Amino acid sequence: MVRRLCALLVAVVLCVGGTACDSSPSTYRQQEFYMGAGLAFPPMYSNSVRYEDMAALLEESNLNLVIPMPSYRFQGDKDGFYEAFEAVGMDMIAAPDILYMNHQPDESAAQAEILRLREKFSHIIGFFAWDEPRIEVYDSVKRMCDLIIATDPSAVPLTCLLPSYNGQHTWYGPTEDTRYPYYVDAFVEQVNPPVLTQDHYPFQQYGLNTNMKENTYWKDLGYMTKVAQAQGKPYWQWVSGIHEWRYAASDKMTMGHMRLQINGALAYGVQGVLIFTANECIITNDLEKSEKFEEMAALNKQTRHIGNLLLSAEREAVYHNTGYTDPVVAYIDALSESEIIAEAPVWGPGLIVSLFREGDVRYLVVVSKNYMRTVSGTITLKKPYEVAAYDADTDTFAEAIETASVPYELDKGGIAVYRLS
Repeated sequence: MVRRLCALLVAVVLCVGGTACDSSPSTYRQQEFYMGAGLAFPPMYSNSVRYEDMAALLEESNLNLVIPMPSYRFQGDKDGFYEAFEAVGMDMIAAPDILYMNHQPDESAAQAEILRLREKFSHIIGFFAWDEPRIEVYDSVKRMCDLIIATDPSAVPLTCLLPSYNGQHTWYGPTEDTRYPYYVDAFVEQVNPPVLTQDHYPFQQYGLNTNMKENTYWKDLGYMTKVAQAQGKPYWQWVSGIHEWRYAASDKMTMGHMRLQINGALAYGVQGVLIFTANECIITNDLEKSEKFEEMAALNKQTRHIGNLLLSAEREAVYHNTGYTDPVVAYIDALSESEIIAEAPVWGPGLIVSLFREGDVRYLVVVSKNYMRTVSGTITLKKPYEVAAYDADTDTFAEAIETASVPYELDKGGIAVYRLS
């Protein structure tokens, strides 16, 4: 707290005067994996003053980060939300009206609100600067991110890029400057935030029965994580927790849908997963436990354990054993060229198989792309290793066995992790 107060006092000196703050280097360093969720308040209007109930339920669900939609949607005391989640020890990205997607903020007032919130709430780690910007507003996004960082260099200015299916830039644009990599690369060059995020909702966009053998979800993840890794930045992936845009609708997303999105992101080496939204996926709009609450709580805990295990490891490779004839197109690696893996069974939607390295230890991650059925098989390695299976429920490893054969049995959209040494 003393360090934060010192930083804030320095920021006040640097940013007074009402003129635009100069770009300052961010000092944000992620210390733990984030399993988070957004809260869409419109269907919760009549209940949104029950912040303590929200906080208690979401803390019980094993989330460790919450992101409210803009605070103009709050009912009652707007600080009440932050007070409730501060009390249960959950980190937050704040979304004050004066900052969120504001093209021309009153900078002095914006700085004062950043400083007030950061000083009052130790669990506010940053501010939601912009959601799904188009390329023509990048200058405004940069000004907002720079203002947040200059006011408090340790705060995250959260931004969220559009997916490749929702905007002027797609994978199939007729010219280079209309294709998705141009949109992402321009953002990194112009805005350069300390954390990269994108939202991609395959089961909203393509339907609950969409083919995940080959899907733009994987291609977007491939490019975004490739860019983040090259930039040395954390990458957080937004996934869909509801099957359609009517937030009050009864949710039809199964645990297979949820596991595949989340576990697939883990296989790509993300440092955070954010669910849009907690409404209906985890809690109902009446602030009761959803039908999936217990299973989501277990999945959230498992995800945090795996995410923290891999947080400081370097992703060496991510493979798909079926679905892509040309790995270069999907920004993944060629399984046939792996120095570690000899064979992975190929059938149905297939597997994602990833390798991470931390010192002399490697981690093998296997995810089933089949969100409708359980699968089993064996990964064959090119030589024997000391292989220890990881238990994501207890955050422990089984006793290591020297072997070149790694059997797996995966739930719908399930994940398995092994330590190779």
